[in-house]
Amino acid sequence: MSIREKYRQFRQWQKNPLDFKTDTTQHHCLNCGEQFTGNYCPTCGQKASAGRFTWKSVRQSVLDLWGLGSRSLPYSLWQLLWRPGYLMRDYISGKMQVCFPPVKMLIVVALLVSLSGFVDTGGEEGGYMGNDWLGYVLDKLLSQMQWAMLLLSLFFILPTWWVFRSAPHCERHTLPQGFFVQVLFCVQFLMFLCLGLLLLSWAGFEDQEVANLYVMLIVPVLYFIDYKQLFGYGWWGTLWRWAAMVTMGASFLLMTFILINNRVELMSADGQKLWVQLMPKLFMLLMLIVSSLTVTDVFNRKRWQQWGLWPVVLLLAGVALLTLFSVVQTMG
Repeated sequence: MSIREKYRQFRQWQKNPLDFKTDTTQHHCLNCGEQFTGNYCPTCGQKASAGRFTWKSVRQSVLDLWGLGSRSLPYSLWQLLWRPGYLMRDYISGKMQVCFPPVKMLIVVALLVSLSGFVDTGGEEGGYMGNDWLGYVLDKLLSQMQWAMLLLSLFFILPTWWVFRSAPHCERHTLPQGFFVQVLFCVQFLMFLCLGLLLLSWAGFEDQEVANLYVMLIVPVLYFIDYKQLFGYGWWGTLWRWAAMVTMGASFLLMTFILINNRVELMSADGQKLWVQLMPKLFMLLMLIVSSLTVTDVFNRKRWQQWGLWPVVLLLAGVALLTLFSVVQTMG
């Protein structure tokens, strides 16, 4: 078999890995006594394979506890590795049986990451967030990589909905669907984080700066791949929408960070002077959000796309990202 043929089969598997088979054997339900054909009893819902308890039943019960039974956790993680966007699309479109429950999967994976100790989730208490109860809670939350990633990714739910709400493969994309997309992204991020840090450790790169650079690189790459598969745009269509989404999400995040980080000083007697210092940054971030909203709304119209204005879009996205980076640098 040629490489091209193998790649074609892999692409077919990415788009549709499911192969459901209906059991046509006659069964007698041990729960309600119903005679039926199929995989489940139509009266009580018990599996047709349910029978006498064996050691296999014991093993299956233990596996189900950790998500290794039906809709297995390993198989869902495997799909997040090779077909993440397609899996997200399958799940939010109603094919929930193809995937282990996302929130439960995040909790299990996060617990395994924490117990393994491979990813350093420790942090100093009472850091940049202050010493009051809200600052303490945020410090503890952000010191855990898995929960911090979920918290940060929530800022991208609204921008994702706005930018990709007219996508060819998710025409009715909603905010609740966006929540589950971000949860699955967090699970995928934890997988690549552990695998990447493990490879860096084997290669002898144990410097924290290298690890931080790796995280900064994989997050946008994973988002781009996931959104291309999920929403069905081409490379260029996904690229400029991804840039607009990142700009809006990062701007929302920075505005929230600035206000929380300075909330105590802003409410003090000298808060007016601090407001004057922060207003240019907040205004710049607000303008980035408004401009991104306007540009994506205009260029999502097909008549603008047909005029070949991709260079203009990329130029605007580049200027917006450079402005965003300059705000981050001025924050120290």
